Amino acid sequence: MRVGAIVILGEHILTGNHPPRSASGVPGNEVAEWLDGAPIASLELLGQSALQRTVAYLRQAGVDSVSFVARPGLSDVIANTCGCSSAHILIDHSGMPGFVLRRVTDECIRNGLDTILLIRLGAYVEFDFADLLHFHRAKSKPMTRVHDSAGPLDFWVVDAAQFSRGELDLDENSGAVARYDRTSYVNRLIQASDVRHFIVDAFSLRHSIRPSGAEISPGVWLDTNAWLHPKARVAGPVYIGRGARVQSTALIARYSSVESSCNIGCGTVVADASILAQTYLGAWLDVSNSVVYGSKVANLRRNVVVDIKDDRLIRRTSVVPPFRRFFPGLRRVRSQLSVPARPAAPAGQADDKKHDR
Repeated sequence: MRVGAIVILGEHILTGNHPPRSASGVPGNEVAEWLDGAPIASLELLGQSALQRTVAYLRQAGVDSVSFVARPGLSDVIANTCGCSSAHILIDHSGMPGFVLRRVTDECIRNGLDTILLIRLGAYVEFDFADLLHFHRAKSKPMTRVHDSAGPLDFWVVDAAQFSRGELDLDENSGAVARYDRTSYVNRLIQASDVRHFIVDAFSLRHSIRPSGAEISPGVWLDTNAWLHPKARVAGPVYIGRGARVQSTALIARYSSVESSCNIGCGTVVADASILAQTYLGAWLDVSNSVVYGSKVANLRRNVVVDIKDDRLIRRTSVVPPFRRFFPGLRRVRSQLSVPARPAAPAGQADDKKHDR
């Protein structure tokens, strides 16, 4: 039996598919799924995105073909992160994603696939793929949907023949859909707090993901071309991403992650926080209980997002999609912060500060 997968990066486009709710009750269609064109599934956490990890898992599990349905402008994101050709990426230019999905499924059927796994990426889900297929076949129903304790997930197993009979009816009350609830780990990746939970869960071995790179000492992970100043300090578990730079006397501690191409300034403390890719933190800052990307800081303790306009404090290290709408349910505050007076640098660190700039 040949199995294919269709990975959907976008909105809820399946008939009868109702947006899931997070633990805090935020509807799935109100969350920040797009970072000005880039889906949240492409967000790098501990060195890789949910998109990369999901596709790698499917390929390792023996899925014969993986295709993608996405919005315009995402073909490069998919091709670069997943290493696939444009022939497997169908971009919806019509504004009718359901029609585009049907085109992909028709192609899967022509290629002789018997079973199709439909995945709308958003949540990160771990389950036994072989067990899911065995369950689906044993139930003798045309469709199976994956659930967790919080409700249904956008993971479906569908008999390919079902597509040839017309539009899918995904109403779970119809009796045609089996319910599979043997997931081993689910993180819906809806809110900033979900990002922190994902990172902490990885360090705590609650799911299978391990940070990229090498564990240079117990709990301290250093990825390719990451650089620590000899006077920088780390207190694991922590992760320092590809090409990231941690300057003199900076401290990275307590389940923190610093993703690729970040620059952490001299004397800055990052504790129980995630600094997302291509973010610059200036000197002598204290960042804790937060998720930071570009100029935006989501403080989880105070449930607020601050947009800092002084690029001497924080900024993006290069032009990437802004972190707009990533923190649903949080009050937004726009801040015109001025640079505080910096304490005098300890002797011998003047050169380090010049280097940071």
